[in-house]
Amino acid sequence: MKLAKLSLAAIVAVGTMTSFASATPLEEAIKGVELNGMLRYRWYNESDIPTASNRYRLSSAFGFTIPVADNFTAKVGLETNHNDLTKVDGSAAQNLSYSTWDLTYKTADYSVAFGRMALNTPWTDPGFGGSRGTGLLAMYTGVEGWAFAAAAFNDTANANAGLAGIDANDLYAGAAIGSVGPVNLQFWAAKMVDVFDSSYFAQADMKFEGFSVKGQFNVLELANVAAGAEDTGLFWGIEAGFGMEGFQVGAGYTQNDDEMPIYTLNADDAGMIKAGKQIYYNTVNALDAETMFVKAGYSFDQYRFGVGYVSSEINVGTTAAPVSYDMDEIYFDLGYKYSKNLDFSAYYSIYDGDAATDENNELRFQAMYKF
Repeated sequence: MKLAKLSLAAIVAVGTMTSFASATPLEEAIKGVELNGMLRYRWYNESDIPTASNRYRLSSAFGFTIPVADNFTAKVGLETNHNDLTKVDGSAAQNLSYSTWDLTYKTADYSVAFGRMALNTPWTDPGFGGSRGTGLLAMYTGVEGWAFAAAAFNDTANANAGLAGIDANDLYAGAAIGSVGPVNLQFWAAKMVDVFDSSYFAQADMKFEGFSVKGQFNVLELANVAAGAEDTGLFWGIEAGFGMEGFQVGAGYTQNDDEMPIYTLNADDAGMIKAGKQIYYNTVNALDAETMFVKAGYSFDQYRFGVGYVSSEINVGTTAAPVSYDMDEIYFDLGYKYSKNLDFSAYYSIYDGDAATDENNELRFQAMYKF
């Protein structure tokens, strides 16, 4: 989105970049500046938290891309968040932060960026309020259809929510992403100091005449495990679907390791196959978790409807003395795309586990404007 006029937030951002430079006319300072981002409102109702049965969250993100010189661009990201938890603990979380910033040098075949960036890997959550790190990211795109990346980050934040009691640390990663004929491929390798010694992720997916299929696996080796404990585990999953004339159906299966189940650093990570609206958060990194899911939907004009069913089984005991725990979820969702930028959506999820108290009906409404 090219800026013909600047909002107050944009003026502040550009002013930050130029406050120590010689005075520049405003029209020249904003020439070529691009703005993108989102405004999002969410409202929740949950049956198992009566005191929080009606709560909301207001979020916004603004990204400014500023041309600095030939081949150089600067990016600044701002995030605001108001998470209404007053009915739960008497407090409300509110903040305004510089979520990301970086300086990038780019040519036709490669780019190098330095700064604070979203950690966009299969193991981390690069979304709003997600995993961030300060460091260096280099990419090479000189091979047609392929991109090769290498990154090193320290001062990581929100990058290890999936492992309780272990702090996030320096992260090193490399990736090759491309295609061979109709098949898209991804290969990743990473290490996080004092968290995991190595992790390898691979994914293959393709679409053909309405059919789609995706398979992925991840091997992760934890660091600093107790003597005699298993330190390496495998996660794998497969998902397939078919769509025609507005109708879509799909099904999938995922399996966690039965001895060392850790495969992701954050339950909200963008990389792994997920199922359902609620059940996923109880199966992520769970011992010997098996999840099967089916879903169907229909869309026409600006409207869309969907339904899904998820069944999971995890081990809540130990490898030596397994105790099976079953969970099920049924959900219904719908959406209305009012315009190219404005979208409304809602879902109703019914979750039930083996324990009498482990059940929750969740209703969520969302309005999102992207620009």
